[in-house]
Amino acid sequence: MSEETKIKISETKKRNYKENPKMYDHMKRPLPNKTKRKLSIINKGKHFSPKTEFKKGRRNQNRGLKLGKNPRHSEWMKKNRAGKNHPRYGKKHSVEERLKISNSLKKRYKDGDLISPLTILRKSGKLKVPYKDTSIEVKIQKFLKQLGIEFVAHQCIKDIKYGYQCDIFIPKQEGINQKTVIECDGDYWHGNLEIYSIDKMRQGTKEQRCLDYERTAQLEEAGFRVIRLWEHEIKEMDINKFNTQIIQ
Repeated sequence: MSEETKIKISETKKRNYKENPKMYDHMKRPLPNKTKRKLSIINKGKHFSPKTEFKKGRRNQNRGLKLGKNPRHSEWMKKNRAGKNHPRYGKKHSVEERLKISNSLKKRYKDGDLISPLTILRKSGKLKVPYKDTSIEVKIQKFLKQLGIEFVAHQCIKDIKYGYQCDIFIPKQEGINQKTVIECDGDYWHGNLEIYSIDKMRQGTKEQRCLDYERTAQLEEAGFRVIRLWEHEIKEMDINKFNTQIIQ
């Protein structure tokens, strides 16, 4: 700033202070002990003025430099950390860094496909998917309990090529001579052609239909009995109708 602007600013501050001195009382107040402790931890015992450091932190926060605290942080990241502005732009990893990255990725690879930790837990049967039973699954489970049939919800099936967690698995027992898998398919998510036309169906639903047919064929080849029930059928179903379908 030029000297003239500095003089004008100082004159306006003096005039404001004379007219309203209470407006500047907050500058005379000491900082609270919590703020002093935080600043002492940040500076690790270095000699500093708490008030000036507090003002610096506020200034940085307003500029968007304090990460995760300011809504303008994403804009700042785009300008200063994206593309050529990124500190690693044009630089290559060293041999040691490449070895570390490759070793970490090898742990997550299996048969050439990258598998996340959640997928490993799901295939091992330790992770329940979905986390909450749907209303149609709960209704079928209640029917099985009333009929006294033993079952396992979300059992991990490893006997087929692409293992997955079925909705309900029923082992061999009295009245059931074959291992049985019950799938409670939602009309929308699994693509019920009685309700939705295939032309207006989303791509994910079409892929799910193909996956359902493939799993059913693999399960039947492995010696399972597969019962697929649609959502609208389960809602209208009573226990007698269900009993006729489940008992062999």
